Amino acid sequence: MEGKTYDITWTSSGVNKINISAAMGGHDLGHIAFGINASAGKYSWTIPLGKVSGFGQSGSNDIKVKVEDSENTNIYSENNIPFTITSSL
Repeated sequence: MEGKTYDITWTSSGVNKINISAAMGGHDLGHIAFGINASAGKYSWTIPLGKVSGFGQSGSNDIKVKVEDSENTNIYSENNIPFTITSSL
């Protein structure tokens, strides 16, 4: 839900820093964070108000998060199963 905080988790090897981004239905929603220490394995994301509702939708069940190597963005992973974000309205 927009306005709530959720943890994004990952495991990595041989990567120093990562970037995190999101997409809705294959459309880029932009970066969530840059240059996070890969060894942290977790980032707490507060979903901004309007992240989905700003597109005139009450929610989307087709959200994906991508975690990429900040030094080589060709190295990345994203969730296989999309998740849902709903409006806080």
